[in-house]
Amino acid sequence: METTIKLEIRASEGGNDSKLLVKDLTDIYVKACRNKDFSYKVEERDGFASIWIKGERVKSYFDNESGSHCFVRIPPTEKAGRVQTSFVTVDIMKEIETDFKMDKNEVNRSYIRSSKIKN
Repeated sequence: METTIKLEIRASEGGNDSKLLVKDLTDIYVKACRNKDFSYKVEERDGFASIWIKGERVKSYFDNESGSHCFVRIPPTEKAGRVQTSFVTVDIMKEIETDFKMDKNEVNRSYIRSSKIKN
């Protein structure tokens, strides 16, 4: 059975290196999706990425990825060769299927305008 998950990666401690790690992890997860023939859609911002992934047993494949990831490395932006510790968080959310129907006749609309209160 095909399922859909949302995999979110967020920069945490570590400044710019943490943001670079979000991009690196996004590339790793996209490569894993290609290798497993999962369909995916990526949305990226500065220090944040969302990947919608759909496929067979996709939840069990990525289940152990959620949590905080710690990286100790020399960042590519470091000129003096100092080691830096950076953190990113990964969340996995399964798409919830609902059977919700709304009758338009049950919706009430009302419009209220504010007025100036005189003292």
